[in-house]
Amino acid sequence: MPIVESDNFNQVQAYVLGNPIRHGLLTAYDDLKHYKYCNFDKWIEINTDEGMKFQVLSQLRLKVNSEDEEKFWRRELNVR
Repeated sequence: MPIVESDNFNQVQAYVLGNPIRHGLLTAYDDLKHYKYCNFDKWIEINTDEGMKFQVLSQLRLKVNSEDEEKFWRRELNVR
């Protein structure tokens, strides 16, 4: 996908930033903030934490393969 508009950039950015969760290196969104191989904390400074969370989790939601969607969101929202 060519990055020609900011929406395309945001989708690619969210996809790349979500890779550690997608591949099982991290288990939750908040872990990205402290992951030493990711500059996620810098992106939160540029954008808002809420905005980045929405972008990353929206992208992951489309790509969840190993667990059902309800289980994924319960874990992310800490709902029992």
